[in-house]
Amino acid sequence: MRVYVIQLEHSDIETKRERIRRAVSVIKGLDSPELILLPELWGTGFFSYDKYAENSEELYGETAAALSDAARDKGSYIFTGSFIERRRDKLYNTALLLNKSGNITAEYRKIHLFGDEKKLLSAGTEISAVETEPGIIGLSICYDLRFPELYRRLTEKGAELLLSCYALPTERLSHWQLLTPARALENQAFFISCGCAGENIGVKYAGHSMIVSPMGEIIKEGGASGEVLCADIDINDARRYRAGFSALRDRVIF
Repeated sequence: MRVYVIQLEHSDIETKRERIRRAVSVIKGLDSPELILLPELWGTGFFSYDKYAENSEELYGETAAALSDAARDKGSYIFTGSFIERRRDKLYNTALLLNKSGNITAEYRKIHLFGDEKKLLSAGTEISAVETEPGIIGLSICYDLRFPELYRRLTEKGAELLLSCYALPTERLSHWQLLTPARALENQAFFISCGCAGENIGVKYAGHSMIVSPMGEIIKEGGASGEVLCADIDINDARRYRAGFSALRDRVIF
């Protein structure tokens, strides 16, 4: 399957609506995409805490609607990255997986909240692993990466392809570069992450999105600026590796 990771360059000058239009424009230019990923809170800006409520939307709001149209047009799955979801009287950091028809096939609300997120948002309570045409896909968001138990739960649900979106400051880049291949290797699954680039409220984003093999090998890694990564992966590689190397089957639960 051909995977595209859209590492968007954030600009505080743009409005949310302008960022959505720009993302859709990039998607329209992709060649034969089967899976497309976007970053965490790319429409709002992770560090724009004062705009969370203002930029919140319902589950199928303007972000999902625009990307749903793009998924149908390109005939591809889209991991929407995340947005601030308004649900009843609560706000969540929510990501969706859209199928080739543009329908929501999975939704995930960030379980592990970081810093000021905990003051403004509610934490999700459910993991999300969904069966798709390419294989079983598990969803996560940014800070989740530091909690291996989540990914093991997703693997127990059969996930062969782990996805994450993030908005990471540059000072923690080395942690991301260490933990992303580790999560792929320990779960014998592909791990694809999509991060923000640019700057938000004076904070520089790390970029460095990754496509990592089930053996923990980095297939593609972005730089610090906005760019699009592309790789062709075979999800059967994860199945073959699991069949041939028994680490998951040999696990002892205390």
